[in-house]
Amino acid sequence: MPVKTKDATEKYEKYEAHVHDNELEILASKECLCSFCGYVFSARDVKNWGKSADGLSARCPSCGLCHVVGDASGLPIDEATGKALSEYRRDHISKEVAREEVIDFCSNYYDDKIEDTEANERLYVDYLNWLYSNFEDGFACLNLARAYARGLRFVPEDVDKAIELYRSPLLSYDAQAQYELGLTYDRRNAKGDMRKAFECFSKSAALGSLSASLCIANYYMQGKYVATDQLFGANCMYSVYGELYGKAFSDPNSLPEFATCSYNLGLCFYHGLGMKKSKFRALRYFLIAAFTMNHLLESGGPELEWKAGAENVLNELCADLPKNSDSVVYDEDTFYDSFAEQQDSYSDKSIVELETSEDGATLRLSLEFTRPNLVVDCGNAKVALVKHSDWSFAIRSYELHPTERHYERIEFVGENIANFIHEDPVYGDVVVLHIEFPPPPELEEENEE
Repeated sequence: MPVKTKDATEKYEKYEAHVHDNELEILASKECLCSFCGYVFSARDVKNWGKSADGLSARCPSCGLCHVVGDASGLPIDEATGKALSEYRRDHISKEVAREEVIDFCSNYYDDKIEDTEANERLYVDYLNWLYSNFEDGFACLNLARAYARGLRFVPEDVDKAIELYRSPLLSYDAQAQYELGLTYDRRNAKGDMRKAFECFSKSAALGSLSASLCIANYYMQGKYVATDQLFGANCMYSVYGELYGKAFSDPNSLPEFATCSYNLGLCFYHGLGMKKSKFRALRYFLIAAFTMNHLLESGGPELEWKAGAENVLNELCADLPKNSDSVVYDEDTFYDSFAEQQDSYSDKSIVELETSEDGATLRLSLEFTRPNLVVDCGNAKVALVKHSDWSFAIRSYELHPTERHYERIEFVGENIANFIHEDPVYGDVVVLHIEFPPPPELEEENEE
């Protein structure tokens, strides 16, 4: 006699009541079943968990979804029950509900929150194909293209298939997808691919991609597909650098790109590629690149290929600097933010203390910064990121040109004075800022008894 629909529904709901936030119940179980695919297995085979606001939910080792019920629930666990639950779900639960669960699996796998095994990888690709073919899902289309563009551990590379997916109308207005399609063409490097890559980068840049803008800059710097134009390429990099700076310390994934852009700008100033040669400005960008590289390595990131080259240039540049190892030099952004009137979301500052000496000759400011400020000790070629700090220094005098607020070089006078000089093509050298760093306090002599 067939089971009535009402009875089947009640049975299914009883099992479904145990599939969420069931970590303790699964750990206390010996046997489990999956109400999604019907698989029956040992509770010890559960290796992956789904995370929710209230706890962890076991993932089925066969289908990867969070529909596991253990025998500690008091419910029967056997193959016939598993098959019946799976058939009920297939006939009565909408594809839209399954879609959300499959997307959850794919997202967690992509974020390395699910064990990278051959079975899980194939599930990942199968689910993406299911989402793409049944729902024309843009998320699935993009991630399938990524999988085929470089291949996975167990899924071979298929560049033609990747390009077909990237060119789907679903991704026409996706800046990241167009950027990745450009990279795929660029890597293939066949006849006509450079043109296609450049077109993709241009489209992606128009949609707001900073990465694509950097690729366009590199094409002009190297003369790939387009005529070499180092002036345009260098300025293209420079135009997006500020956004990359702000993004890098809020999104760790942006650190490699920011570091590489800093290194490339350092090369531009060092060799005079599209920019006027400037050792001091080259030093600044090389130091930022080296610091960001170190930060990346400390967090377990990859070593970028230009690391050795940057270190060699840094050693050369720092050898020519005056040895003022006790004088701290702040980077250009920090000084600009310190004394310019405008404020932005990345640089909040407040004047903690403001006083004038009795003779009126010295104005002392104590500023507090909440933005991470780059501090550079030129004498020892060291850099440090200070997240929360306050500094005090004395300003004896300063002249600010009405149209300029930046500097190209720093000259030291003695141990505690630094002049920040703007190389103006009309007025010549202009001292933008003259700063005297307070000397360290003298040690008190111990009283001899």
